[in-house]
Amino acid sequence: MWLELIEKLLSETNLTYLNADLPLAVFMIKLLPTRIKFDKFINLQTFQDYLEYTKSIELRYFIQCTLKDEINEECLLKEKEIEDEIKELDEMFFEYHDEQPIMVTPSYENRIILYKKYMECKDFESAYQDYWKQETVHFTRCNQWPQAPWKLQMYYDLFKKEIKNRDDTVIIDRSTGLYITKYRQLEKDILKILNKFNTEEDFNKLLKSIRCIKLMENQESLMP
Repeated sequence: MWLELIEKLLSETNLTYLNADLPLAVFMIKLLPTRIKFDKFINLQTFQDYLEYTKSIELRYFIQCTLKDEINEECLLKEKEIEDEIKELDEMFFEYHDEQPIMVTPSYENRIILYKKYMECKDFESAYQDYWKQETVHFTRCNQWPQAPWKLQMYYDLFKKEIKNRDDTVIIDRSTGLYITKYRQLEKDILKILNKFNTEEDFNKLLKSIRCIKLMENQESLMP
């Protein structure tokens, strides 16, 4: 999955260094190991042949278009997972009468599901630990559960917040100050890097820098 790899690389990279060609080359080598092995670039003739043949054009298109599309598709999938989970929560807490939503007590079976998905996690317990010591017994073990509207709303709001904020899913966009999903922020951050190679000239410079990195690594491996 691209998003997980991108998050890892961005977290361990000093992004200011990516304004220089060699650190940028190292970053791209780490980003694309499943797409291409750059070790063959050590041989000058092999490298020059690669620049002349369609393989380099395919890689350029992949970086400029295909990779961006695949990242967007992953973001859409993540967003749909959140939407589907909220929809499932709504189905547990609401019934419709005359097309109007009415909050209801979730079934005993659904309360067990909700408890295991949200209330068992340590972060959730620590935030409301004293309260849940009393409430979890009623929530999970009683077939007749209090139906006070304020309590239903409280649980619903807490569970919905847990869904939206899982893994810091909702954060503030660093450029606009508006809320954005964590995955869309990762997408924006990586696009700033990928957009450095929107021309053939810039792409070829990247490949030459990658070759320099591979030559350096090869030299180090040959040292006694």
